Amino acid sequence: MPLLRYEPWEDVPGLVQGVTVKDGDGCGVSFERLNGELPALGFDKAARLHQVHGSRVLDQDDKDFGQPGAGTYPDCDGVLGCRPGLLGVVSAADCVPVFLRGREARVWGAVHAGWRGVVAGVLEEALRMMGACHGVMARELELYLGPSICGKCYRVGGDVAARLASAGRGSGVTVTTG
Repeated sequence: MPLLRYEPWEDVPGLVQGVTVKDGDGCGVSFERLNGELPALGFDKAARLHQVHGSRVLDQDDKDFGQPGAGTYPDCDGVLGCRPGLLGVVSAADCVPVFLRGREARVWGAVHAGWRGVVAGVLEEALRMMGACHGVMARELELYLGPSICGKCYRVGGDVAARLASAGRGSGVTVTTG
């Protein structure tokens, strides 16, 4: 299965990170196909989310992930983990997939970050949980933003830009409009 990979992370032992690409029919890789290829990729199971454009992030040990094969997907927009064998999966079209990893600690995160989730605080929640669940602070993390739709294809109105700017106040992030 072809994956777009973030090259600086290629040499990290045990880390498999990538973004699947559309096939000839213009469709992404189905979860069923991905699930079937888990052993070849070195995983036991995948953590799939029912993405709701909110701020909820779960750790791999959260009871809401249920049992393998249960067919239930928790309502959340991010997953964190530290043990081998679990593939964190986020889906994105016009939203941004955000990948986190601890520089020293073996901890990772996959976050679905659309504008609604960013305004709701999904990135802050992922960072908070990295600290609470795994003792890793934001300054100890590396972040990779996956591919997303471009401004020519998906125009953002002033109302959305204003909401993002308001959500970013006090974070040290500057958002410009116009």
